[in-house]
Amino acid sequence: MKKCMCCMQDYSENQPTCPVCGYSEAQMKWDEEEFPEALAPETILGGRFILGRTLSVTDFSNIYISWDALLQKRVAIREYFPAGLGKREQGAADITFSSAREQQLFEMGRETFEGEAARLNRNQDIPGIVQVYRTIRENQTAYMVMEYLEGRTLQDKLEDEELTDRKDVDRIICCLAEILDAVHARGMVHYNLSPENVYLDSGGRIRLLDFGDAKRRVYGMMRRSTRILDLRYTAPEILQGEAGGAGSDLYSLGAIYYRMVTGKEPPQSRPRRKKKTGLKVVDARAEKAIQALTMPAMEKRPKDARTAMAWMEREKGNDQYGQK
Repeated sequence: MKKCMCCMQDYSENQPTCPVCGYSEAQMKWDEEEFPEALAPETILGGRFILGRTLSVTDFSNIYISWDALLQKRVAIREYFPAGLGKREQGAADITFSSAREQQLFEMGRETFEGEAARLNRNQDIPGIVQVYRTIRENQTAYMVMEYLEGRTLQDKLEDEELTDRKDVDRIICCLAEILDAVHARGMVHYNLSPENVYLDSGGRIRLLDFGDAKRRVYGMMRRSTRILDLRYTAPEILQGEAGGAGSDLYSLGAIYYRMVTGKEPPQSRPRRKKKTGLKVVDARAEKAIQALTMPAMEKRPKDARTAMAWMEREKGNDQYGQK
């Protein structure tokens, strides 16, 4: 028997492709060519985790589907590998550096990455955040072992279909608001909230992925902090190089709400820095909440997401009785 490096199911050595998902060794080789700096499938981490195909490569990390040989289940593993810090030759595991300074920055960022993983691990009781089980340090870098989720991102949903069902919009935005308030109550900030990092799993539950505090800090050290941020969903103060805080996530929440209600991408927040009002929509139910959440000045946004959602519910009630 051999294990499919795509779905992690076992199948006969005599079969050329996986009977479950159709993945083949030819596709595995193609993936290796497509992502030359990612680790090769079948690499073993921590003497326990078998890496499968590369799910994604971003400017900060590589993510692999993997198999936990001890617990006999699929997991996702995120590898710390920020663009511009180090390189890996195809087929190799170790990361090499062009200078001592580059290696120093990489290692400082690695500690930040591990710290963020530890915070997420300590707060696994918060419903709605991706579950982080442990970290591994190998190959001169660090790995975050997480739950493997099946489903799609909110970005995929928005691209594949229009959100015409207002109950669906309200459910998603209210659930996001509840998760954010719980995260903020623990002293954490996401810093990287966008439809791409909101995951809708196969059971209809919402997860927040890709927390961005470590990414923000690492690229801040490299003086490249704004180049890796989505200008449409990032709060103005973050793009100005300020520290930000929970209110920065609220801006991102408002921008996501704007996208869901209008069907259009929100404008970039940096050019709006000198404006005094939030994003405007022609929607009585959502207007007040979106404007308040996306105020350019952080101190003028609501104290928490729950407050803005209460305004939405009130306008929803008015709308039901024909008052709007």
